[in-house]
Amino acid sequence: MDLDLRYFVARGTNQGRVAYQCYLCRGQTTTDRRRHCRIEGHQNRVRAEKERLDRIASQRAAARVLDQTMMVVDEGISQVEPVVDDTPENHLAGWLEPN
Repeated sequence: MDLDLRYFVARGTNQGRVAYQCYLCRGQTTTDRRRHCRIEGHQNRVRAEKERLDRIASQRAAARVLDQTMMVVDEGISQVEPVVDDTPENHLAGWLEPN
């Protein structure tokens, strides 16, 4: 049984006592958080919330791994054709010719 009290928000009442709202239980109000935590419906919601957070964490970890791994391409990669003839002889030809 999980007595995690982080799902509660303190709200003041007009009798001077503090009431707590459980946001997992859609704002259900209670004055005894420990007793509320033992309710089966609350326990189910806590379990579902933890599973949701674990799922998000594993999705983020998988995304990080995918960003770091190399991709394998099944298709052939076409050769890149040079746009400018950049051989050493032609590169200096314009500079070496007399005007």
